[in-house]
Amino acid sequence: MDLTHADAIDPVCGMRVARDAPLHLEFRGVTYWFCDPACAATFRDDPERWRADAGDQSFEHVHAQ
Repeated sequence: MDLTHADAIDPVCGMRVARDAPLHLEFRGVTYWFCDPACAATFRDDPERWRADAGDQSFEHVHAQ
């Protein structure tokens, strides 16, 4: 995936997110950005599963339109 310096990856769903997006959380000194509140809540409920160096990070959901 070709990412620019302005892009982050939502750790829950894998979507590209601008680093200036309003939804972001800090966990152990690392900032994580999210595409929507559901992804942020999923991360917040179990951040160890979704941290950057975690193994299996599979999660499927449908984004509201």
